Amino acid sequence: MLALVCVLTFLHYAGAQMWGPVLPLYAAARGASPTGVGLIIGAHMAVAAVGSIPFGRASDRAFVAISTALATSATPAARGLVMGGYSTSLYLGLGLGSFALGPLITHHGYGAGFVAGAGAGVRGAAPPRDRDRHRHADL
Repeated sequence: MLALVCVLTFLHYAGAQMWGPVLPLYAAARGASPTGVGLIIGAHMAVAAVGSIPFGRASDRAFVAISTALATSATPAARGLVMGGYSTSLYLGLGLGSFALGPLITHHGYGAGFVAGAGAGVRGAAPPRDRDRHRHADL
């Protein structure tokens, strides 16, 4: 189960972080001026700031629930390894998500990047299916 939670966590955070470095390039490729790019990024950040209030609370609850479930399901001797694996998957997703789209967009275009980013984020946010739980029950 730990491996599945780590993979989903990685996908969720990678999908969320993919667009930071790409959005200004995409806007400029579509004809936005430097001022326009700044306005687009500013609008994105304003919406994120306002949305972080209700969604941040929900996210905090989900993070605490996942962390608590992982910590209580592990033996005391394995608890550090379990929590370290979970934290590593989260921060690898944050760090590597930004790098993931460059090669994909270079070779297949922005459309493929949008699909990949959305797919990673949605799959990472989706709860595991029953067959996934059973397949990974021994982890």
